[in-house]
Amino acid sequence: MCHYKDFTSLIKNKFETDDAAQIDYLRSDVQTCTFLTRDASGNYGFRHKSFMEFFVSQVLSEEIRSNKFDSLKISMLTVEVRSFLIEFLAENPPVEYIKIAVKSSEGYLKDNLTSLISHLKLDILDPELEKVVARSADAKIGTQLLRGDLKAFEDIYKKYSDKVRLYVKSRTAKSNIHMIDNIDDVVSTVFLRVWSRREQIANPENILSDLLQQANYSFHERLRIQSRDLKKAASFEEDNIIDDSTAAAGLLTPILYEE
Repeated sequence: MCHYKDFTSLIKNKFETDDAAQIDYLRSDVQTCTFLTRDASGNYGFRHKSFMEFFVSQVLSEEIRSNKFDSLKISMLTVEVRSFLIEFLAENPPVEYIKIAVKSSEGYLKDNLTSLISHLKLDILDPELEKVVARSADAKIGTQLLRGDLKAFEDIYKKYSDKVRLYVKSRTAKSNIHMIDNIDDVVSTVFLRVWSRREQIANPENILSDLLQQANYSFHERLRIQSRDLKKAASFEEDNIIDDSTAAAGLLTPILYEE
């Protein structure tokens, strides 16, 4: 959010100008943008979150192409921002800048750069850089998965399927639902979703986290389905009781009148 009274100083700093006519023109242009909204207090914000994500990724792209990476140290990029950023960087990506930056990176910066390298499918020939990007077996296999490697997918299934199954069983045991026969179906669904949505994996070094998130989502999805089916069954049973009662009443009516 930004109050309209702050526009003048922001425009001065951004465009490095003191020209009153130009500032007034730009301020008017900003205030009439169709993708911005203004509340009763005079605060402006984006009409939809996707506009903000687009412009944030555009700024990040310009910074990366200028060999600036400080913004990537703040936090992990969201899936939406990263998707826009990949589109901005896809044509002639600044490979050398990224290579140099990732060698000395750590924390969020390393995770964000690793994710970008994987999604952009950059050809990394430097053995030293390969070690940095794939600093663990999980990171290596996660990077291969992002690139659509079926062998990596099979390896991830073999490595984590038991853990995912155990997680689903533990969730089932704590609930009142019966999923014993469906656990393997849930596990299969989890891995298929991770494969089909691999482009949305935030951190290839922590695939298990994505798997468990999908397992949690699938568990609650099954819970909703079972709850809905139970309600339908209860409603059907109640209707049958009412129908039986009506039928019984119909049979008794002639007898009562005869008496």
